[in-house]
Amino acid sequence: MEIKDLFHDSLHAILHFDGKFFNTIKLLIRYPGELTKEYLAGKRFKYLPPIQLYLFTSAIFFFFLYTFFIESPTLDQTLSNKESNKYVKDSIHLDFDNTIEGYTSIESYEKKQQALKQVERDGKLKQYIIKQGIRLNKKFKEDPKKFFLELIDYFIHSFSSIFFISLPLIALWLNLIFYRKKSINIVGHFIFIIHNYTFDYVAIFIKLIFDAIGSIRGLALVENLSPLLLLWIFYYGYKSTKNIYALSRKKAMVMFSLAIAGSFIIFTILFLIYFIISLIKIQ
Repeated sequence: MEIKDLFHDSLHAILHFDGKFFNTIKLLIRYPGELTKEYLAGKRFKYLPPIQLYLFTSAIFFFFLYTFFIESPTLDQTLSNKESNKYVKDSIHLDFDNTIEGYTSIESYEKKQQALKQVERDGKLKQYIIKQGIRLNKKFKEDPKKFFLELIDYFIHSFSSIFFISLPLIALWLNLIFYRKKSINIVGHFIFIIHNYTFDYVAIFIKLIFDAIGSIRGLALVENLSPLLLLWIFYYGYKSTKNIYALSRKKAMVMFSLAIAGSFIIFTILFLIYFIISLIKIQ
């Protein structure tokens, strides 16, 4: 299913709910944490189910993000002048002109391995890494910048899946740091994260619109409001944490900081995993 199909199906479902989406968004934005509390209390009739809410808002967000706000990087955009082109080319060739452990082809590496005794040969994982390195070296030796452009493009179009995969992982982290809150189980943490992600999508979407308007001549003042939306996102996260977990201001700040630290580690690991996957997929 393509993102436009998901967008169409989600829009149809939301219109079928006769305004539930707008009731949900209104409560979500105005009262941090209240929507999660309503859902966990069983008051769900007036609001959109969390997963459907997430799928719809994320579909809208990434559809507009990829269509209007982010362009796939091209060689001309990345290297806009001759001096930067020469600098990048020289620096990249320092990395890619070298052979992988002295092998210029997969055939030469396999021939060398076959000449060794079984116990002296590289393990399967090391063999795969070396062979993939030789492939990348061969493919991008003439145009090494293409490697970075493809890698950037892959990351850009992996954001939606990275965010989706992070949902249960961050819920597990919240379940760990709030282990004393027996009234909220891991499902409650999961719903809490979904609602906060949804708010983040809405706030960032508004920020992107402000940035676009601010780029118009004579409307730079609008762009100056953009950083306030980032502060709003952090304040919302703190406020929703305080409300849903019934914490004092000081404890809410500590627990929110722990949640942010754990989320940062999770996203770092996910980005590393996707980096490795991207290298595997490039043939």
